[in-house]
Amino acid sequence: MVGITGVGANLATQITCTFAQGVPATETGVEPEIIFKRTQNGYDEENWAVMGGNTITNPMGTPSGQSGLLCSFAGGCQYSISANGLAGALAGDDSNKVMMCEQECEVDLDASSATTAVCMLPSLMTTYSAREFDMGSHAPLDVTWTGTGSSSELTKLTDGNNLEDYSDTNNPCSFTISAPAGYVYQISEAKIFINNLLDKTPYD
Repeated sequence: MVGITGVGANLATQITCTFAQGVPATETGVEPEIIFKRTQNGYDEENWAVMGGNTITNPMGTPSGQSGLLCSFAGGCQYSISANGLAGALAGDDSNKVMMCEQECEVDLDASSATTAVCMLPSLMTTYSAREFDMGSHAPLDVTWTGTGSSSELTKLTDGNNLEDYSDTNNPCSFTISAPAGYVYQISEAKIFINNLLDKTPYD
């Protein structure tokens, strides 16, 4: 099972384990396994013991987030979520995460308990925080362009030659720029040059 911090045989017929962040939440009962491991002649040897059908159940219920918390756009504040076994489930499996505004709220296991998971709020990038607190920064990024035009036409979007027309006969036509993993875009300025515009109807 996940989230176990210590296991000890305190009696000849009894083994005690401790869940520092509580028993991990499960939808159904989990049957514990006891594994005896030893190294002999340079090889690890494992033996399993059957628990006789004993199960551990700890339904999480409906998590309840902290209310009334004030934090800056820079994040870093502790946020508490009340839910039985949530911290234990987060402690033992890296694929379990708490997400805030599509960013991970990193769990502080030392501050968490069996009934409350505590995580550190991530920073929040918005047009307001970028404008008022200068949270954004200019940096060259390797990006991906896609669109309805051909690959040779798409390269014209970044060649720096404003006299080389981008041509797309699809109706409607479009192009999209995608940020690398772990990044988001903040558009501060966009320029579109339209040459030989004889009919402005499509752009009204």
